[in-house]
Amino acid sequence: MKCIKGKCRIELKFDSEADANAAHAALKQEEEFKKRSDSRVSVSGKSLSVDIDGEDVVALRATANSYLRALQAIESVGSSVVCSGCKKDDDNNE
Repeated sequence: MKCIKGKCRIELKFDSEADANAAHAALKQEEEFKKRSDSRVSVSGKSLSVDIDGEDVVALRATANSYLRALQAIESVGSSVVCSGCKKDDDNNE
């Protein structure tokens, strides 16, 4: 049986262009890891796109998962930075 080639596109909208550009800079290095897939990261305004071409379904899924994990980490770090100075509503001034 022949391998099935595939393509995937991940598109995300950020709150600001600065956030989209920061995510782009963080993800850009992932493009260099080419084994059985090829990927491109681009940004336009507040939108970030990741285009992936995989030689087979396993490679496509692995590359997509890698980007999604990195994006989850970026989101977590961004939330921590934004919320680190937030005052909680349930503070009891202890």
